[in-house]
Amino acid sequence: MSEQQGPRQVTRRELLNIRERQWERRLRGVSLVAEAEIPENHRKQAASALGILYGQRKLKVGSGTAVLAQWPACLVASMSGVAVTDYKQGTYWPLFWQAASYQGDTDDQRVWGEAFIRAASRLGLPAFSESHLRYLGPILMHAGIPANCLGDYFRLLAERRRQEPGLDAEGFMAWSTAPGRGLRLSELDKPAERFLLGGGDYAYDVVDRTIDMLASMIQALDGFGY
Repeated sequence: MSEQQGPRQVTRRELLNIRERQWERRLRGVSLVAEAEIPENHRKQAASALGILYGQRKLKVGSGTAVLAQWPACLVASMSGVAVTDYKQGTYWPLFWQAASYQGDTDDQRVWGEAFIRAASRLGLPAFSESHLRYLGPILMHAGIPANCLGDYFRLLAERRRQEPGLDAEGFMAWSTAPGRGLRLSELDKPAERFLLGGGDYAYDVVDRTIDMLASMIQALDGFGY
């Protein structure tokens, strides 16, 4: 009697097809990719699958663009997701290639960058074509505030709240983004600054939730006698 076989392992294409169906619906209902709140491990699975399939196709026919075009939701979620978790001090592409299990070069950056912009447009997401960073600018905008940039952002918001008790999101956004006040955000990393200046309603919502979180933390500390 033969041993019972376990469940069949999902192929990379099948994985991407599953994620595409799930994520396309989410992404069509948001303004920025970060709003969809796709789990990090799922995003990185998709990045690796895309990178491996892209590499295989590129070796055979000289171009992997057709691979990337098949899964627009997976592409924008994985590329912006790496920006959320891994971006630091101006470095993105080496970290993305690591997540994608692929050794990319400057030509590949152009291919993936163009594919990202086209995928975002197909999903009804803004392409941020006005960014002076043609590819990295839109990717970072869709990431919101990368994790590595949060420290300065939290410090600035906490300092503003200390100087102006009762500060709300509307007040902070008015203080930080009004014309002629660009220097007020200069201590932030560029992705955080650009997000606050151009993130629209989602940036407002992020600030609002951050202020609520800071208020809760202060209240908790007061309860412990700090």
